[in-house]
Amino acid sequence: MSEAGNLDTEHLRRIVEAAPDGLVMVDGSGTIQFANGRMEDLFGYQADELVGRQVELLLPPSLHDRHVVHRARYRADPHTRPMGIGLDLVARHRDGHEFPVEVSLTPLDSESTIAVVRDVRARREADAQLRSAEEHVRILEDHDRIARELNDHIIQRLFAAGMVLEGAVARSNDERLNDRVTRVVDDLDDTIRQLRSASFDLQGRGPTPDGLRARILQVIADASPALGHDPRVRFEGPVDTLGDAVTEHVLAVLREALSNVGHDSNGGCTDVFVAASAHELVLEITDDGDGDRAPAAGATGHGLRNLEERAAELGGSFELGSAPHGGTRLHWQVPLGA
Repeated sequence: MSEAGNLDTEHLRRIVEAAPDGLVMVDGSGTIQFANGRMEDLFGYQADELVGRQVELLLPPSLHDRHVVHRARYRADPHTRPMGIGLDLVARHRDGHEFPVEVSLTPLDSESTIAVVRDVRARREADAQLRSAEEHVRILEDHDRIARELNDHIIQRLFAAGMVLEGAVARSNDERLNDRVTRVVDDLDDTIRQLRSASFDLQGRGPTPDGLRARILQVIADASPALGHDPRVRFEGPVDTLGDAVTEHVLAVLREALSNVGHDSNGGCTDVFVAASAHELVLEITDDGDGDRAPAAGATGHGLRNLEERAAELGGSFELGSAPHGGTRLHWQVPLGA
């Protein structure tokens, strides 16, 4: 006799209890006859609580009637197979929460069926994370492709157009026309800078939920009700690559500046410009209000001196004066890098 033939009941019981999956034996009427320890872990019932109960106890109530029909069909043609091929099977814990499972059925004899139940939550979560990672890679690849298109074609064509216009200005004696063309060239230069900034972001260094851009936009959104309008914001360069120290200073300066605008300005337009390069960070806020202003009343420790001290702490500068077309211009600049 083989070694397997010498296995006694105790050995078989230990093998069944050691199984990594739930194992339950059900008779032809759907009554549970046996459940191993893993079933207790999966469903929260003690094994002796399950014995004698209908197997539908382990399913959501909405599936009970349907499962009774499936059991009848299986009993008419019992064979080893996975249950619910192509379906998302759901089981129900004692406390009411539901979870995804896979179930395999094997007829033991004419009256009994063995069902092996596997909890697939961890695998489903891993699959979802893998799909998310694959989608993220696809998005990054699209970003790189768009960035290359911007750099290799669109920006180069805009630059070439600007050069042509500058050449035309140099050959023209029409001052009025030259002035208009020069403004167009300036707009092209500004557009090129913005496209380069967008290209930088697209190439894997774009804004993140906790990056400076997102946090600046949140500060602006928070300030909008007090201002009575939504400030316009423009970014240039790798703004999200700044360190935490500079980031916190920038946000504090922006909050104070917008607070002052809200308290002391009668204007209806505010512009926020943030530019980062390899050498410096510039924050500029302009509005069309009443001109130069002192800090808001009660803003002790958070007024102009505070803004100056923050710039000085980082080796930078701070200026507050009139905007070119009226209103106030705040210019805050700090060096970056070595």
